[in-house]
Amino acid sequence: MRLSNKLLIFILAINAIFFTYAYAEKKTSPPSFVIFDSDNPINADYQLCNNENAKHGIRIEENSNRKKYLRWRWARKRNSWCGFGIQNFSYIGNNLEEYENDFSLTIKLKGKWTRISPQIKFIDKSKASTKLVRIEKYLYGDPESLNGATVKIPLKDFDIGWSINIKNVETLQFDAAYESDAGDIKIYYIRIEKVAK
Repeated sequence: MRLSNKLLIFILAINAIFFTYAYAEKKTSPPSFVIFDSDNPINADYQLCNNENAKHGIRIEENSNRKKYLRWRWARKRNSWCGFGIQNFSYIGNNLEEYENDFSLTIKLKGKWTRISPQIKFIDKSKASTKLVRIEKYLYGDPESLNGATVKIPLKDFDIGWSINIKNVETLQFDAAYESDAGDIKIYYIRIEKVAK
């Protein structure tokens, strides 16, 4: 009888460890998701420029393989601001709390710009924003090459939990750098992905 009781306790302990581990894995691993790609070709919700003499535009275009991408261009805008924003971009809602530490903003792009690279930030519904992060520090590959480059910015590098309401994120905003005169970029996808370890 004692042996049976010990065996039962052992089995219960193993089950408890298994379910605790499984729950922890599930809890700490929310799904990656797509903000923009050819199968989910959402356009920018707004595009703005504070220089009336500058040229600026963002639109969806299609290549010869019928793959859609975002075409973002600006010209004659040095020492002024131009940019665009994508709002309510996540099918999981506006809460990025579980994504802050183990996920990155991943962007596939091709193109060029003058002087300083574009910058990105998140904005919550109260219009508070994270710090701006320059993509040049997170480029893998050459954006002007045939295959373009991939941008991988860990979400924690935005100080997202410190500067905005991480449970109520509304906008992902792209800013053409203040000092940049011109740029022409094709964006093939934007994703929130788990960081490889």
